Amino acid sequence: NKKFGPRLIWVESNNAQSWAVQELIETTDCPVKGKATGGNKYDLDDGIPALAMEFENNKWIIPYGDPNTRKLVDIFIEELASYPIGSTSDILMATWFATCAAKEYERGIKKVKKTKEVLSKIVSGGSNKLNVYQMVQQGMLK
Repeated sequence: NKKFGPRLIWVESNNAQSWAVQELIETTDCPVKGKATGGNKYDLDDGIPALAMEFENNKWIIPYGDPNTRKLVDIFIEELASYPIGSTSDILMATWFATCAAKEYERGIKKVKKTKEVLSKIVSGGSNKLNVYQMVQQGMLK
């Protein structure tokens, strides 16, 4: 945690794995969140197929320098290409989890910014002041 400073770490929490999540939460200062997986990993918009689409659309830069990195990247690409039929290691799932966590963190940042905007409108005076009812009507508050 000190070396990389993660903002959010997803750990699979299906069945017996939930103990690991609880243990990490209780014994570390890491920002751990349990994530149950199931049919959502097959979702075209948020699952592994969406991850594959990001690669197809060149949204990722993949390192391929040293022999060890090439070996791991080759395994990852094979897993991605053969999913869901082929066998997979944890590389593909870890990449999907990291991507989902990054997107969730980004959505959280946007919510914080939106909340700050809303609060500044509430506390500001004059004609720009919105009441809570108006803000709900405009979809600014839920």
